[in-house]
Amino acid sequence: MHILLSILGALGTAVFVLWRLHMAAHMASDLVDAASSARGFFRRWSWRRRANVNPIDLVEDPREAASILMVAVAQADGPISDRERDAIRVQMQTRFGATAQQSIELLARAQWMAREGVDAAEVMRRLKPLIERTCDTQHRRELIEMLSEVASADGQHDATTVFDIHRYSKAICA
Repeated sequence: MHILLSILGALGTAVFVLWRLHMAAHMASDLVDAASSARGFFRRWSWRRRANVNPIDLVEDPREAASILMVAVAQADGPISDRERDAIRVQMQTRFGATAQQSIELLARAQWMAREGVDAAEVMRRLKPLIERTCDTQHRRELIEMLSEVASADGQHDATTVFDIHRYSKAICA
């Protein structure tokens, strides 16, 4: 009888250990699911934070910033004319050393960034920290010259745009 009790005891112990191992595996699975949910939460939160940001605020390249500024100045008086578009590409090629293909791509990206007739003064305000951080005084003066040349490329002088460029010049070159 005592042998039967020993066998039942060993069998009970084995069942108990197997049940505890099953519970531990289930707990580990729940822990992995919780970690995955937390990771997904942080990824969604990060994406929402980035999605709610104006694309102009994400620009890090000063050449791209200058391109966006030129497009904003060009479209301040209406749709960008062919002469303004050519003036922007010429500025990119002479001042940035961009190839013809690179200037076309930069112009397309700048037009996308400054789409829907964004106010030139607002674009200048948003890009001011980047320009101040990445450009020295000489580059800032060249930027003002580029903006002035693009603003007058089609022969029309919008007083508001000229004033915005002048105010921007004082803000970044002072």
